[in-house]
Amino acid sequence: MTKPNSTPIDQLGLSQDQINRLTPAAKQLTKGDLLALSAKKDMPALHNLTLKDIKSIETVMSEFQAQQMAAAGDVSCCTCTPCCSCCAAADTEPVRIV
Repeated sequence: MTKPNSTPIDQLGLSQDQINRLTPAAKQLTKGDLLALSAKKDMPALHNLTLKDIKSIETVMSEFQAQQMAAAGDVSCCTCTPCCSCCAAADTEPVRIV
């Protein structure tokens, strides 16, 4: 089932090590914030992010996305290579409709 946009970043399937490597500000973000960040939308939660915050998100999400791709095969959810932070918002347990 798809997770709502209010889902905190630490509940999107990241490992504890990955969560620990996020900056304190990055740990406060939600799925919706990550989607807004990837789409370059203006959201109040993003106004105070520093370059260090964004770098921590990109580093962790790139690693997370690579792990998801390795588990699923060599597929990409979008046209970005490597994928951006929007991949964090991808549901790690999708409902399959046959």
